[in-house]
Amino acid sequence: MTGGRSHLADSGLRFSGGCRAVVLCLLLAVPFLAGCVDRFPEEDLSLSLAALVGLGANDPPELSSVQALYPASGVNWNDYVLADGPNFFSASDVPCTGTELGGYRRCIHGGEKRFVQVSNRTTCGAVIASDNLNAFIWSCDDSTGTVRMITGGLRDGKHLSDLIDFGSAGFRPMSVTVTFSDTGQSASTAASVWWFNPFVSDPAPGNLNVGGAIYVFTANPAGPFTITTDRVAFVGRPGILLGGSGAAGEQLLRAINRTFIWLEGDWELADDNGPSFNNTHFSVMRNVRITQTGGGLLNAIVMNGGASNNFLSHIRISGEQILRGLENGAGNRYNTYYRINITGSNYGFYFGDAANAQCHNNVLLNYMILANPSSAMVAWDSDSNVSLNGGTLWSNGTYPGVSWGFGTPRYTLLSNAYAINHRVRGFGFSTTGGGNSGPSDRNQVADLALLHHQGAPGVGFANMDPSSADNYITGLLIAGNNVQDCEGVAGNGILTGCNLDLASDFIYIPGQSAATSFVGPLTVDDASNPSDANGLVGALPADRLNFDHWLRTLGRDAADVSASTLYGGCVVAPCRIWDFSLRSTDGVFRNRLSLPTGNDVFYHIWTEPTQTDCQNIPGAVWEDQVCSLPGYTTSAACTGAGGTWSTGLCSTTFLRRAYERINDGIGNENGLCESNEICIYTPNIGPYQGHGRLVSAGTFVDGVITNVTLLQYDTNGY
Repeated sequence: MTGGRSHLADSGLRFSGGCRAVVLCLLLAVPFLAGCVDRFPEEDLSLSLAALVGLGANDPPELSSVQALYPASGVNWNDYVLADGPNFFSASDVPCTGTELGGYRRCIHGGEKRFVQVSNRTTCGAVIASDNLNAFIWSCDDSTGTVRMITGGLRDGKHLSDLIDFGSAGFRPMSVTVTFSDTGQSASTAASVWWFNPFVSDPAPGNLNVGGAIYVFTANPAGPFTITTDRVAFVGRPGILLGGSGAAGEQLLRAINRTFIWLEGDWELADDNGPSFNNTHFSVMRNVRITQTGGGLLNAIVMNGGASNNFLSHIRISGEQILRGLENGAGNRYNTYYRINITGSNYGFYFGDAANAQCHNNVLLNYMILANPSSAMVAWDSDSNVSLNGGTLWSNGTYPGVSWGFGTPRYTLLSNAYAINHRVRGFGFSTTGGGNSGPSDRNQVADLALLHHQGAPGVGFANMDPSSADNYITGLLIAGNNVQDCEGVAGNGILTGCNLDLASDFIYIPGQSAATSFVGPLTVDDASNPSDANGLVGALPADRLNFDHWLRTLGRDAADVSASTLYGGCVVAPCRIWDFSLRSTDGVFRNRLSLPTGNDVFYHIWTEPTQTDCQNIPGAVWEDQVCSLPGYTTSAACTGAGGTWSTGLCSTTFLRRAYERINDGIGNENGLCESNEICIYTPNIGPYQGHGRLVSAGTFVDGVITNVTLLQYDTNGY
């Protein structure tokens, strides 16, 4: 949903003498203005996309009460509205059925859409809003002729649990403060409860069957649950570990054939299975954190049986003996995974879990997967999945740390990632000789770093299956301290010696080391973790969930990331907290990627057979000017290489080296940076892209992609 007349005016803009915050731009017309924006994502972001006109008289804001943006179909937290308008603020207010296709954003979560009207302003210039819990990103819309301040969605670091008073089992009263930054005048609404869902506190294990209910847990229920109706929220009080009855092999929570579920909580698995969505749609797992001690080898999170159109964000999994960390299994499509940290599971993250998995068109954005006895990431008989901004380390299996080659995956795209110190190989298109191997065709890999693979055969980039074909490697290929940086056969996009093949145009940078790149191993205390002393954890069990930020985790103790003793999770003390933020002195990953222009794009093909199916995907276009083979950008080059040009293809064009800002309500919220969106520039290889305040990344130069506002963090490295 691009091109709508909505503007972002987030909380906390304050002018005092010099620039402490800034009004950025009118989406469709005004160029990006240099300046400073308060901290994002966890902290106070202040962003106003507005015309600098119509500022009004020197009067305080005149405010309505806070209301549901969609009063017919989106009053309560578990309500979903069909996204049938030009943007997320202008839908027709009819309910979603839960059978829609194309992704979580095909429906609008009505619970996250509230607004307050500002009757004495007609344009969004200099109008900003914040709520008393600092829970929401606020956007400004003036398309109706009167300013409305609207919640885009929850901020990073804020969750449904922040809105709940667990003592009284109800929603916390909330208020909105609106400020005119040109005059300094402010006004606030009266505190009130914004949602009216029934609450059920600490139910006994069993079936959860009250539609629309918010089930809250303030103590361990010691037993499993099954959600047997739609529109249910399950929320554990932060810090409370939920677990089973003590019997081995329980499924601690499951939703089968359900829609519109919201799930938050901390689980201790022991030897049980964690939360499971089976054939469940338009549902959320947010701030789901899973720890596990001792034996078990069961699954942390499973999405299976055609679980599609779901949104999983702020997930942390860390254990000693977990079989699979996050399994995105058979028939799952259009799921979005955002800010994922998985440590110590046998397999970290799956795209597809079996032959003919058909797990297509999913997006994984900002992730860290490490210390896996087998493999960090697997694509198995699944097509058209996108992975952006990640890192994998310390896998000990016979497969590559990142294996894009179980079965026959096609059209997968992996960009901006590192693979470090996997025992056998770093990245592989195909696992030759294995019972699950097969050709892996027409995939794209960009801006990849492969370092410290010292086992046998110790290859950074492995691409030796002669039956695979037409892969495309672009951007930077950073390598070093491998037994061999690259192996490859002709027709696969890369040759032994890291030489170019087919359309590939990567720049090979050898001789690099990550030994001094990261802040970790930590030698100072983590204030959020009670188990460490200056980063060292001397005894187990230990806290594996609570850290100062999402790029910290618990691993084995070693001097740097290259040690072979780091393979697998830490199951015997001493352990060490690792921080995968970059040092300000790093030159391997930091500031490697230049600011993109509108012509620095990916052409990504989705697995959709018809125009109708294609147009269900937000941002997708049927039969755009693209080639069936990646890397060829003209009709002549495409057909000359044996491809087809614009015939029965479903594609999305999006910007390299950036991702769409999540939950601002601007754009289509698919995580890919497209025209008319606000995006975060990613100058570094991997998941760490800086910290502190968001500031202008500079003037965006239009091309194939146009009218993008690029932001970046003001501090890059510690």
